[in-house]
Amino acid sequence: MINGKLGFLLALGIMLAQPIERWRFSGLGPVDLFIIGLMLTTWPVLWRRRVPLHVPLALPMWLIFAGSLIGALSGLDLGAAWVALIQEVYLFLLLVTLANAVIDRPTLLTLIKTWLIMAAFEAGLLILGRIGVSIPFLAGGGKAALLGDEHLSQIGRSVGTFINANAAGGFMMVSTFLLLAIPYPRHRPLRLGLILLLLGGVLSSGSNGALLGLTLGFGLASLYWLHHRGRAILFSLAAASLVITLLALSAPLIASRLSSAGSGSPLVAFSRVDQKLSKRLALWDTAVDIAQEHPTGIGPNVTVSIAVIAVHNDYIAFMSERGPLGLIGLLLLLGEVLFWLALAARDGRAWPHHLASGALLGGLTSVAAMAMSHEVTHGRAVWLLFAVIFLHYKFIRTEAPHPSPLPEGEGTIPPSPPGRGVGGEGLPSPHPLTPPSGGPGGIGAEGLPLRSNP
Repeated sequence: MINGKLGFLLALGIMLAQPIERWRFSGLGPVDLFIIGLMLTTWPVLWRRRVPLHVPLALPMWLIFAGSLIGALSGLDLGAAWVALIQEVYLFLLLVTLANAVIDRPTLLTLIKTWLIMAAFEAGLLILGRIGVSIPFLAGGGKAALLGDEHLSQIGRSVGTFINANAAGGFMMVSTFLLLAIPYPRHRPLRLGLILLLLGGVLSSGSNGALLGLTLGFGLASLYWLHHRGRAILFSLAAASLVITLLALSAPLIASRLSSAGSGSPLVAFSRVDQKLSKRLALWDTAVDIAQEHPTGIGPNVTVSIAVIAVHNDYIAFMSERGPLGLIGLLLLLGEVLFWLALAARDGRAWPHHLASGALLGGLTSVAAMAMSHEVTHGRAVWLLFAVIFLHYKFIRTEAPHPSPLPEGEGTIPPSPPGRGVGGEGLPSPHPLTPPSGGPGGIGAEGLPLRSNP
């Protein structure tokens, strides 16, 4: 459960509202105010219940905040820097709120299901927008308002309820890995259809960064899963050989197809890779020059005031805007989340745990990869992914059996879960719990398999 029914409804509201980015003003919008209101209502519930406080990513965020404050003192655009700093605090508190509000795995599963319902709806909007059908109430903000939905469709991009196509692609990318992390839907054709729908949303966004992140993340997740199935080395060699061979054979054909792609082709948004890359390189050169002129940074989001456009690279942006402290904070942030997954992989001996850990590792990899071509750390979906990874790690740690204090040689009796075993407590059941047959496992899977490598 969550800490009280009210807390559950509040967390549910956060998941339902998080994809909506329309009607923004100075970086924040009514939906952000709605989410802030939900968080402010959640904390009194947690306080009354005396919930132990968890503050994940505390050290990295202190470094990032310090870098932001020092950079803001440059005075190049104090207003933009303070707005960005408020956004950073807001997103961090969103992570901390969910990390403390959700106290068991079934509730986490319910929240992920809610997220995926919104993701399926968003994917439908993106696909409709790509083919030229838009819903006025949900579309028409951000770049869509400047360029027009018709122009976005011509260049092969759709934004849905997001402020830009890259944000939409990043949300669909993260949602895909969350779907892989849970055992639902159990009906395989329905599960495959939902995966294809989310992939269609990624393609409809036309985000090269999201497509790159999705590819690298799924590749690393697959290697993780195969490693825990005992087939990693052989399969990796075979897969690498096959991929290299196919790329070598198909590169000329793909290049010619992309260069001649028309507005009706689903590949048109990805046919401008060389143009986008040249623009990105110019932006990165500008950001590097700024970092050299202002070693302590110029303040978060101030590059837009100087170069008119964002840096489109989180690592370079953190260095140029927040200085060395900001870049170190970002790297420590990603490293701490990876550390959670490493501990979850070590302690989660059951295959469903490994399935979820692999999918979440893929999600983290996709975010780190997309951060090289887009500034993803200001997106709500990324911070909610961090919250899911932390909760997955926390539940595995709390569910792991603890060693008995019996003297060596007398053996140990692992404690049985509440309500299980002889009399419901004390002695374990003579028949170990097994996962339900036919289910793929994941975050919401019940029971444990008999061995770690089925």
